[in-house]
Amino acid sequence: MAVIDNVLEILENGQGEYFSGEAIAEQLNVSRNAVWKAINTLKKRGNQIESVTNKGYRLSISNDILSENLINRELGDKSDKFYINIYDKVDSTNNIAKRMATDGTPKYTVIIANEQTAGRGRNNKVFYSPQDTGVYFSVVLRPKHGIMPANITCMSAVAVSQAIEEVMQLEPSIKWVNDIYINNKKVCGILTEGAYSFEDDRLEYVVVGIGINIAKPKSGFNKEIEGIATYLANDASQKNKLVGKILLNIYNYIESYDKNNILKEYRDRMNFVGSKVDVIMQDCSYEAIIVGVDDEFGLVVKDGNGIAHTLTYGEISLKLKK
Repeated sequence: MAVIDNVLEILENGQGEYFSGEAIAEQLNVSRNAVWKAINTLKKRGNQIESVTNKGYRLSISNDILSENLINRELGDKSDKFYINIYDKVDSTNNIAKRMATDGTPKYTVIIANEQTAGRGRNNKVFYSPQDTGVYFSVVLRPKHGIMPANITCMSAVAVSQAIEEVMQLEPSIKWVNDIYINNKKVCGILTEGAYSFEDDRLEYVVVGIGINIAKPKSGFNKEIEGIATYLANDASQKNKLVGKILLNIYNYIESYDKNNILKEYRDRMNFVGSKVDVIMQDCSYEAIIVGVDDEFGLVVKDGNGIAHTLTYGEISLKLKK
């Protein structure tokens, strides 16, 4: 590792604590001038490092730079299962992950970005992905036989919700099938894409893309979503911890797959049950009331005649009645 990377690792491992330039230099067997240059470079890259005479340097607890080291800290003894790739700006983390998955990258390869220029949601809708205030990442999964994409989407929604509960001390809810809400506004979207092998009758890979509004964008949300979008906190300092917890949750759910448990967790967090909605499909639309989800994560609704319908992922969009 270069001196700058070693210095950053020391500061991250003791985030919030002061380290003298002399102590860092001695630990790395480099000159104090080399440490000083590394600190200045890290500051220019956006790291919030405080310098205090007779105390030294410390990485602020509000530092919000994406860090593999800090994400791995949350992953603990599972960190060696993941292959983390961090970018400042990409077109879409899902696009990169799908290309890598097609080329044979191992499961639990993760693509993380500070900004997306062409982020996507369901039905190719634009997912607003501004720099610094959100986190956007995709994880490559190679699921066991029998785990269907819809199950993985709902599993991922539970994994994200649980991480937000633990890290941010908030109470998120899930709008079927893949949106996470805080106080009836969207804070996270999930896009699941994959490739199927007809020869082997199995999923070759699934890419789960997750985009989270952690802090309010500096210029605000764009007009299309400003009335329906929200954010988690006043700053983005928890982004590494949040990503790590989500990845760990996904890993545990995949490796110890328990559909009934996921169903329970999903149903417990599902919002808008009992609400009137417009069900909008390609060839028709009708008013209905949300009843819940069935055992295959299909959305169960009742139309105006009291007839129940089960709607599957990718088949419909819902417009809530005010």
